[in-house]
Amino acid sequence: MSDYVITCCSTADMPESFFTEKNIPYACFHFTMDGCEYADDLGKSITNEEFYQRVKNGAMPVTSQVNAGQYETMFEPFLKDGKDIIHITLSSGISGTINSAQ
Repeated sequence: MSDYVITCCSTADMPESFFTEKNIPYACFHFTMDGCEYADDLGKSITNEEFYQRVKNGAMPVTSQVNAGQYETMFEPFLKDGKDIIHITLSSGISGTINSAQ
């Protein structure tokens, strides 16, 4: 058993099967489009095809970062097990999500 766990965000742009097969937990960003909020849950809430069709038709999605509470919920079980966390996310130059994770 390792002393660490690797986690990331949905912005890694990998299919869910990748995360499942590699046992990598991920936090979902969120976006609002056409007045509805969605989790960036790798195509579960809205398929990639529907997302891109809406954008093609003029929809403008607006993203929001993972908040501190979401990270706490994801990280806490690993920390209670005494594991360190290697979290891979967007650069602080393009998102504030690293601040939420810290």
